[in-house]
Amino acid sequence: SNVNLPTGRLQGEKQAFINSPRWAKEWVGLGPYRMGEWVEGAYTEAIALYKNNRDLAMKVTSKYTGIKDPAILGSTVDFYAPKLASVPYPTVGGMRFVLEQIATRDPRAKNVNAESFMDVRFVKQLEESGFIKGLYPKGEKR
Repeated sequence: SNVNLPTGRLQGEKQAFINSPRWAKEWVGLGPYRMGEWVEGAYTEAIALYKNNRDLAMKVTSKYTGIKDPAILGSTVDFYAPKLASVPYPTVGGMRFVLEQIATRDPRAKNVNAESFMDVRFVKQLEESGFIKGLYPKGEKR
């Protein structure tokens, strides 16, 4: 098979992950957003870095936005960092918004149940294991 398997603490759940309807080749293996590798906690680590390391957040923001002015970069980071959820559970509202955007190009998205795309078990495991709390050793800064 052409499927890349998860690594890390979730490795024991490989078979359950493979059997998940969200991991079907038809869902993950097609299109420009194909998952190439499973890196447990990478997204939550990136959020913590953005929230806890202002200088790095400004460099990343500059790279992807083209903003060079330090005052504007600082204001941008100060505005967005607190809005990033430290524990990034998907929301039904967020998923519905994405489906609405897709529906402007593909009307079939109007008939899709947003909840059918949501699988919170991996975020839940990261939260319950203390992994996410460990990314904020002095408590959340923002």
